[in-house]
Amino acid sequence: MTADRNNRSHRPKGLPQGVAGTFDTTAATTGIDDVAPPPAGGHRLDDAMLTAETYIIMDPDVADCAGYAARRLGELIARPAKPMTCR
Repeated sequence: MTADRNNRSHRPKGLPQGVAGTFDTTAATTGIDDVAPPPAGGHRLDDAMLTAETYIIMDPDVADCAGYAARRLGELIARPAKPMTCR
């Protein structure tokens, strides 16, 4: 345990030396209270993205808006650029 410049320990009172601020090296690597990894075979990010894209495409309001945006973008790209004028 570290001590400050006045040589005082910062370990809480009432706790044994091996408990406060140290790791128990004799314990098993995993215990009951450890966090378990997610089960294998679940949905991956690609699956979730594909599902979201499918739901978005199937929504008629979104499809209409996407069609309009695609047409408008095509019109903007096809239009010749205006000459730049410097002032």
